[in-house]
Amino acid sequence: MNALNFLRIPLSMIEHIADPAAFQGLSPQQLALLQRDYTPEEIRGIRAALQFAVEHPQHDFAAMLPGLSHSNERIHRFLVKVASSLQGQPGAANKSLRGA
Repeated sequence: MNALNFLRIPLSMIEHIADPAAFQGLSPQQLALLQRDYTPEEIRGIRAALQFAVEHPQHDFAAMLPGLSHSNERIHRFLVKVASSLQGQPGAANKSLRGA
């Protein structure tokens, strides 16, 4: 799978957030669901894709998932917060997303 395709997983979450502008990161329950629903290899792919998102705020994220109703800037802020949430997960402590 193309590494950027892993961004579709967190991108699909944004439509289920009541107020993406107020979103502070994934809850412990959401993090547990990711761990349950995806393999360690897929989690690494998600982390790598999120690192790309953090480093490339001008990327056209909205084009990756047609139908998103948010601006690219809002999507980028959301992805940065998701990335921060994943940094504290097992295997990522005190590491950048790239090192995960």
